[in-house]
Amino acid sequence: MPSATLSLNGHDDTTAKVFTLVGNTAKGASFKDAARALALPLSLDVGLSIGAPGQLGNDRITISVKNAVLNSTTKKVSVGSVKLEVSIPRDDAWVDGTTEEILAYIAHLLVSANRVKIADGTVP
Repeated sequence: MPSATLSLNGHDDTTAKVFTLVGNTAKGASFKDAARALALPLSLDVGLSIGAPGQLGNDRITISVKNAVLNSTTKKVSVGSVKLEVSIPRDDAWVDGTTEEILAYIAHLLVSANRVKIADGTVP
């Protein structure tokens, strides 16, 4: 069973945000930032799918984050989201550091300077 709270650092890597468990199933868990208003949620869904034994028997971790912000001028709520699926082979040669390495590549690709290049069509 997942923990009742989950503490994660934000983009500045120093400010921790505490997410509170709001739902739990056999396939995953849902968390919300309890400090946020219900109309402007920050939510985090984490899922786990265990692969079948065999050559293609990868475990999969899925993560979905949604964030809502209010434009104080137009009073419009905008919602952005990120979805990520990590496929982890069941092989002794695949260690935690291997997964962390590919996740670090993704994080570096998505920093603001690279996001601008992606939006302009000049993928770094």
